[in-house]
Amino acid sequence: SIVDRGAVTYQRIWCGFEVYTSLTTGRDSPYLYDIYIATNGLFEAVGITDGVAPVDLVTGENNATEVKAYRESFFPAEVAAKALAVHIEHGQASVAMDKIRILNTMAGTADLEACPHEVHEGYDAINRTLWANVAVATWRSSLEAGHPLEVHSKALAQSDLAALDLNFQLCNCFTEETALLLAAGLPKQLQSFRIDFMGCKQLTDKTVQVLAGALPKSLLKLRLEFVACKALSDVAVSVIAASLPETLQSLYLNFAHDHLITDNGLEELVNALPASLVDLSLNFGNCPNLTESAVGALVAKVAQVQSAPHIDYQCTLIFAGCPLLSSGFVGEAVAPPHMQFVRKRRDGEEDATTEYRERLVNAAVEGEVQTFHDIGNYRWQVQVGDLNHALCAAIKSEQLRVVDHLMEEDFDGKVADPEFVDAETQHSLRDLGVAAANDKICRSARTIRALGDSLLAAVDDDDDERLVELLQNKFTNVNAYNGSGCAFFRSVEQKRPHLLRRLLKHPDARPSGSPCAWPPLRLARRNGDEEMIGMLTAWRGPNGERLDDD
Repeated sequence: SIVDRGAVTYQRIWCGFEVYTSLTTGRDSPYLYDIYIATNGLFEAVGITDGVAPVDLVTGENNATEVKAYRESFFPAEVAAKALAVHIEHGQASVAMDKIRILNTMAGTADLEACPHEVHEGYDAINRTLWANVAVATWRSSLEAGHPLEVHSKALAQSDLAALDLNFQLCNCFTEETALLLAAGLPKQLQSFRIDFMGCKQLTDKTVQVLAGALPKSLLKLRLEFVACKALSDVAVSVIAASLPETLQSLYLNFAHDHLITDNGLEELVNALPASLVDLSLNFGNCPNLTESAVGALVAKVAQVQSAPHIDYQCTLIFAGCPLLSSGFVGEAVAPPHMQFVRKRRDGEEDATTEYRERLVNAAVEGEVQTFHDIGNYRWQVQVGDLNHALCAAIKSEQLRVVDHLMEEDFDGKVADPEFVDAETQHSLRDLGVAAANDKICRSARTIRALGDSLLAAVDDDDDERLVELLQNKFTNVNAYNGSGCAFFRSVEQKRPHLLRRLLKHPDARPSGSPCAWPPLRLARRNGDEEMIGMLTAWRGPNGERLDDD
């Protein structure tokens, strides 16, 4: 439907019939239903789409949900409120018989010219589906606009939704009251539920407890993301563990960078994992208080499940950056075959040492590229760990030809992976671009990405010295972003004008934002930050570009 500001579209019975045709479930392949409206803001038109649209895939499938949520956040909240009050059966028609026939079609009456029902479950079913679609797409924008959410909650609760996907990344107004309304609205028959709170620093254990307590028992698939929710503790993990449905088949939990989580929370989760699970993904990366005791218990339990006959159990466990975990504490006999257990501790490696490691390391130190050609020439049975150690030695020795060769070549199906070299070398790899002599190392996509991540971290840590160092590195992408937004957005969001000023001076600066967050200027206007508004509106690109006044 194409709607206007008054949602007059829904007052026409023929438009209502189009909604019915799109949303009815009485067909083998139902149509999709989108709602679009013209705007005068950032977009010429904005729509609520049934699933992701092609434009949402511009940064890849992994970010599609976030891009869709960002795009739909511009749908006017006041129009959504009117759509949530629509009753399709009340629509008018220029020809009276048209309305009679349409209502009878919706009600499933055989005689299309009979006197139609004033009230019928067929009408209610279409209304409920329409309301649910609008409520899901506009929950966040209505919340941030300060609109009441009781109608949204009721629309969800009355719906027949089997899947629900909500995105509250970087939302600072999701309170316990909001959680109570969402909890009351979760459909009892829900089978798949995903909600993303990444970067919601004000999210509390109590809020998570409210949501966890309302998880429907019918759930088969659950995905909860709490990355960098700094206020969450073991309590949040425990209440989720206690609320997991017994029949759950797929579980994804992401508590990365949540520093208050300890072994206690993880142990409760391990003990509560449903026996019905066949797909488990846990990310507790950079949780500094986790130790080998709890992680080892988790790995042992997963291994026990995977050893059972006739079970295809998929598992991904991530504990990268947990300083209390030493390398290799999960033995080969315990580690489950499908587990991707990320280890980035000093001297960590993927494979056992071979007779060739010392020879390769010495060649790397001396810059002898021919030795690495000999791997293929003589069919040496090297392991990825051997290549990683050689890469580590080459980087420390600044042997650029060896580094270039190791990062680009395939050695009988094995490739050196800088993600697994020791901590000292990882630091060197991030910083090597400061010296022009190390261009080849810094040209790799992996290193450029690492420099961008370091830039974002410098803004988050308010590290002015580190930011200056990175901006002087010609390989640093000043416009880098991830799900939490770009450096310009973060500077505005965290109220750090001194960092924003440095970023804007970079010749490659493009402070228009990213698909994962609001444009920085729009955020500054919403916050009423005159200093940052002034800096952003004064910015000019190399060809005279300027930011849109959104």
